[in-house]
Amino acid sequence: MMAMSEAAIRVIPYFSAIFIASMVGGFICLRNYLIMRDIPTSKIRGIAMGLVELKGKVARMAKPITAPFSGLKCSHCMYSIKQCFFMGKTHYWKTLNEGKNPFFYLRDDTGKVKIDTDGVEFNRLPSRIYRVPKKMHEEKLKPEKFLDEWNQHYSRALKMPKLPISILQEDTLFPGEKHGDYRYYEYTLEPGDELYVLGTASMDKKSPGETVIKKGKNHSAFMMSKEPEESLTQGSRTMMIFLFFLAIASGMILAAQLFMLFSG
Repeated sequence: MMAMSEAAIRVIPYFSAIFIASMVGGFICLRNYLIMRDIPTSKIRGIAMGLVELKGKVARMAKPITAPFSGLKCSHCMYSIKQCFFMGKTHYWKTLNEGKNPFFYLRDDTGKVKIDTDGVEFNRLPSRIYRVPKKMHEEKLKPEKFLDEWNQHYSRALKMPKLPISILQEDTLFPGEKHGDYRYYEYTLEPGDELYVLGTASMDKKSPGETVIKKGKNHSAFMMSKEPEESLTQGSRTMMIFLFFLAIASGMILAAQLFMLFSG
């Protein structure tokens, strides 16, 4: 009986964390699902202040952004640098550096509007992934100073071997990757890319008289995706069901462990 109580004490924190995380994630998915289902799509010219849903194409920037690793000219770019660490037979990736240019413009047949990307949830695979051995990163490339400058000007391109791979998931090891190796991730939006945006419309404090879509204070939902709205809605619904099922299952196990602990 003592052994059973000790086992219950060990597993209770894990199932508690799973239960709480599943419930929180489930309600976030439920919120997103209801918002996407109920809010009508607005035309840019007819935007009202508050939570809005937009569908359009990425507009061409007057001064194009230069993606830091590929040198590709685009309208918006996000990057990150991650390092691989092994723990026995498992591995994980630690983010060491990341950044993005702060805004771009979305257009439809009625006009265009500024999208402030601070705090946005952007669901997509990387446009390019570069494998970088540890020695090359630390002795040859040394990108930290360059990236600090890119985060201010968004105009320079890093000179490095181009090894683009865009079909593998982040947790998949490439052949030959070792402990301490790096990956450079690049996410780009190019002029003409179709985009779905859900965010809060307000007046831009940085540019008086201009409307901006951003993360709101009263409405925390702020997402953009290249997937159609129907796929996003179905995805949120599916994930919501899965997370609530996981919460119920972990809650039942947690209740059984607590009963076992206190009844003993």
